[in-house]
Amino acid sequence: MIPGTASLLAFLCMVLAGMATVFPAHGEDAMKTINNAQGGQILYGPIDPQPSVQAAMGAMLRQIHAHYGERPQVGRFFEDHSGQALAAFFNVTDHKTRGRHMSGMVIVTVPPAGPPSAAVLTDDAQRFPQTLNPMLQRLSAEWNSPPPRHPRPRRAGRWGRRNPSRK
Repeated sequence: MIPGTASLLAFLCMVLAGMATVFPAHGEDAMKTINNAQGGQILYGPIDPQPSVQAAMGAMLRQIHAHYGERPQVGRFFEDHSGQALAAFFNVTDHKTRGRHMSGMVIVTVPPAGPPSAAVLTDDAQRFPQTLNPMLQRLSAEWNSPPPRHPRPRRAGRWGRRNPSRK
């Protein structure tokens, strides 16, 4: 079991609540990968439409299986009070890279309005208990950050050149 499970659950509920509201605002279509400075890797982003959080979790577990070449051994599940988000711990052997033993957490959310999204946090099984909290904090910071602002294009003159009389 991961140390500080009660505080982890409280923090996880906060992250899960943020997932359901932030992705539609960002409007991004691809999963992002973060190599965390303290160790571990975070993969997060929108996923294909799913009818329920259980279906979304199944889809993500199949992707983990395909990525590592082994079916993940799933541990405890956590669900938020709204039933829109679900998380689980897992262990898996990475058969694609020297058989490393990995531990991780998969989080999915299927909000009633907006696309479903997911995150997978992984690290070497020995380090995972120490890197989980920093990865959750980093994930929360990424999900709760405002979307990037794009500069407004300048108005062009009549033939596509900037009007010199405007500043």
